[in-house]
Amino acid sequence: MFPVFRQRVLLVIACLLGSFLAVHLGARWLAPTDVSQGLSLMSTSVGLGLAIVAAVLVLVPAWALGTFVCVTGHPLSGLFVISVSLTALACAGGPISGWIHRTPVPASYKSLMLETFLWAAILTLLTALMLWLRNTIRQARPQLATTDHLGQDLSWTSQPAQAAYAGVLCAAISGALAYVLIPTQQVGQVVGGLILGGTIGGLAGQLVFPKLRNPVGLLLSPALVALAGYALALRYPGPTAFFTDWYRLRLSGLMLVLPIYYASAGLTGVIIGVGWAQALLHGDREEGEELTISALAQGSVLKGWFRRSP
Repeated sequence: MFPVFRQRVLLVIACLLGSFLAVHLGARWLAPTDVSQGLSLMSTSVGLGLAIVAAVLVLVPAWALGTFVCVTGHPLSGLFVISVSLTALACAGGPISGWIHRTPVPASYKSLMLETFLWAAILTLLTALMLWLRNTIRQARPQLATTDHLGQDLSWTSQPAQAAYAGVLCAAISGALAYVLIPTQQVGQVVGGLILGGTIGGLAGQLVFPKLRNPVGLLLSPALVALAGYALALRYPGPTAFFTDWYRLRLSGLMLVLPIYYASAGLTGVIIGVGWAQALLHGDREEGEELTISALAQGSVLKGWFRRSP
C-alpha cells in the first residue's frame, strides 16, 4: 500500500499527528461514567447520543490528515490513518476489565453488538466522505496525485459475491488467530492479536480472490469477528457463571475485546494484509498478465516485489 517513499513519510506523519489528537480529544470527550478503564460509546459520561457525535469529532483530525494522504496515494491509506489513530485512543482507554465491572454482564454484551454497528457506521461515513473528496480533489488538482496504486484503483460496488466470500474468509482466519493470540484482556495482547490476525486474514482474503477490487467485505470482517465473540458471551446464563470463568481466565479471547479495538486494531491489520497482497500480486506483472495464485507460487511476482525500489 506504499507506492512511493513520499507516501510512506506522509503516512507516518499523518498517523502520528492523528493518534496524538485522537487521544487528546477522546480522553476529554469520551470518558467513562466512572474512573474505570475501557472506552465504550455505550457507557460514557455524556450519554450515547453525544458520545456518537464526540466520536466523529475526535476522528475529524485523523480524517482530514487521512484525506490528504488518500489524495496523494492509495485509496485505503486514508482509512489506515483513521484506524491507527483510533487504535491509539483505544489503548489510552485501557482494557475491557473496567467495562465488565461497571455493566450487568453478560446481558450487557448486547450493547456491545449495537456499538459494533455504530463504529462501522461512523467509519463508513468518514470513508465515503474521504473518497468523495479524493475524487474531487484529484480532478481539480491532478498534480497532487501519484499514479493509482499498482496501476489499479478500487471499486466499492462491484463483485458483491466475491467481496462477501473474501470477508467471511478473512473473518474466519483473523477470528481464529485472535482466539488463540488473546488469552487475557491486556491491551498489548488485544492489539497485537487483532493486528496480526487481521493482517493474515486480509492477506489470505485478497490472495484467494486475486481479481477482487471491492474491499468492503474485507473491511467489515472485524465487525463479524466482534459479533461472533459477543454471541459467545451471551451463552452464559448469568453473572455468576460469567465471573467464575473470568477469574479463572477461561473466557474466550474474542469476548475480551471492546468494539473500539475491533474497529481500530482489527481494521488496521486487515488494511495491512490487503495492501501486502496487492503488492505481491501486482509487483512484477506484465501488462495483461493474469493475476493468479499459481503465478504467485511460481515466484515471478514475489521476485518483482522484493526487487522493487521505493
